[in-house]
Amino acid sequence: MVLSQPGAPKIRSVAGNAKVSLNLDGDTATGGGVLTIEATTQVIGDVPGDRWRAYLAKYERRIRNGPWRTPDGFIATFSSTMRIVPVRARAW
Repeated sequence: MVLSQPGAPKIRSVAGNAKVSLNLDGDTATGGGVLTIEATTQVIGDVPGDRWRAYLAKYERRIRNGPWRTPDGFIATFSSTMRIVPVRARAW
């Protein structure tokens, strides 16, 4: 699940091509530990309630310390949700 602003370029891009790639850097000191995930995605609209509760359990402190100050402020800004389904992963 990825949350995004509704007008963000990634939302428009996914509408035209559902294939995406995520690159995660696990070791910024050496540049190693990179994980590349190829996936398909779709915009699903609002965050499902059970997912929102799990997201808050993990990120609520960051949300409250950020410019949004409240979970409601955060979800008002990042109200588009994308579901990402991994197809292939590579690590090096």
